[in-house]
Amino acid sequence: MLAPGQATVNPAGTWHAVDMTGPSSLLTVTAGLGTDHRPY
Repeated sequence: MLAPGQATVNPAGTWHAVDMTGPSSLLTVTAGLGTDHRPY
């Protein structure tokens, strides 16, 4: 779990998902070329 002001980096090639427990703001930075998305 991340607290306000914290960040995390997922290693390249690692699939991940985000679960939020309440109202939240999220900033994501994702490389566009070659990025794949899967349904949650």
